[in-house]
Amino acid sequence: SRSEASGLPVSGNNASGYVELRDATQEVNWLAVSLCGACVLFACVIDSAVTFWLFTYSTQQLEMSAEAAGSMNTAFFLTFTATRFLCGWLVTVVGAACILKGSLAVALIASLGIVSPHHVLPCLGMIGVGL
Repeated sequence: SRSEASGLPVSGNNASGYVELRDATQEVNWLAVSLCGACVLFACVIDSAVTFWLFTYSTQQLEMSAEAAGSMNTAFFLTFTATRFLCGWLVTVVGAACILKGSLAVALIASLGIVSPHHVLPCLGMIGVGL
């Protein structure tokens, strides 16, 4: 028959008598969809947590004005968003695994800034961890 000649797997006959063909490229990998959704959720939670923490830390520990602390939040948001766009482009060049390894290295280096006794380095460290 025609479907057997195409080499595609046959899934069965429908009511009209036509043979339905399964196309592996049309199937949904629900594990991948779930993991992607979880990553987006975690990124938003981390983004919000760092933003709230950064404003409080800037106003209470660093004794910045509300305007200056708001500027820090704006800098964080702009840097975070620019990094997302950069990683979106970079994944087409070097692959997702290299980006993940690089982001883990940046997070570890930025974490060293968090344990610093100086007041500005922990703030910059949190921005780096958020990236």
